[in-house]
Amino acid sequence: VIGSWVPLIRKDVSLESGLELALAAHISAVMTPDENNKFAELVVQDLAAADMLPKAQITISNHYSGCRAQHRLRLFHADLNLSKPAKGFGARSRRQGTIMRISLPAMSDGEICIDSDIARLADIVRSSDGHFARRYIDHDAFDMLFGVITSEKNLVEKMLPPDFVGRLLALHHDVVNALAASGDEDAHMLALLADASLTLVIDTPPTPSIAVHGITEATVEAEARRRIRQVAALVQLADDLPTGDAISLPANVGRRPPVAAMQVTS
Repeated sequence: VIGSWVPLIRKDVSLESGLELALAAHISAVMTPDENNKFAELVVQDLAAADMLPKAQITISNHYSGCRAQHRLRLFHADLNLSKPAKGFGARSRRQGTIMRISLPAMSDGEICIDSDIARLADIVRSSDGHFARRYIDHDAFDMLFGVITSEKNLVEKMLPPDFVGRLLALHHDVVNALAASGDEDAHMLALLADASLTLVIDTPPTPSIAVHGITEATVEAEARRRIRQVAALVQLADDLPTGDAISLPANVGRRPPVAAMQVTS
């Protein structure tokens, strides 16, 4: 399927534009383009308020939405321009994230933070005034790769079933481990379960552009396959999340005071 449209990318279209058109066609059965970038910006602001992403200027692109397995899906790319490097987010002044937001009808209150950067979670626990504590999943490989914090132990057991944990591990292996193998160890996977939704982020430094003279059908196809594998894995997460009646927890469990809003650019 991928090979059939790669030769159709016109020479007068940028690599990024061509790949975006191809990706849109490939995932059209599940998601379609969405122009509500302001909502996507709010999603990124929520992650920053939870200290899961740095506060920065935001630029949203490649925004899609759709439905799967009783869940509303939203997928987009966010570029973060930092005024200065942020503690816990590497020494770079730019970050980028592929972000998937999935509605969770089985969750009403409470908050769970998952991060492959366990030190970052430790900072959140220390600054939470006792609201958060480290939790462990009954899966040795998961606990070696990810940290989990929440204020409600039972919520972790209900919202992180074994199949979902397995998909997170597979996604980390296919995306983050692949980046590390290519020499980039400054990539992380993180997730926030709050406000009846799961927001999952693949947080990376900016991807180097492919030089014009280096664009061939082979390089385009390789990049397209990488992106489609990543998108497919993110979409499939919805299949293993709980559905049905909401889980009621005490109001404001684990909630922290709001922080100042981030600057956004369209």
